[in-house]
Amino acid sequence: MFRYISVIMIGVYPAAILAPTPVIDWAITIFFPLHSYWGTKEVLSDYLPEIFSTKAVTTTAVYIWTGISVLTFLGLAYLNIYDVGVCKAVAMLWKL
Repeated sequence: MFRYISVIMIGVYPAAILAPTPVIDWAITIFFPLHSYWGTKEVLSDYLPEIFSTKAVTTTAVYIWTGISVLTFLGLAYLNIYDVGVCKAVAMLWKL
């Protein structure tokens, strides 16, 4: 599933630049946190057990990362619902 989302994101980001629409905003809102969650979770699960000998450290790190990913999704959803949208917000940042 991770690879499918990676392929979808290859098309979503150029579409966000060329034709920012609410559909693209919601695609970024859903796929960006999901992609980063799965990728970072795998990195944490692969490398933390090699550094720390206890499983508790890895489990705690994954729980913290899950919370960060949920907050990322909620923040992007807030931008889409109550503000200008993700694409427009990034465009406004680029204009600074």
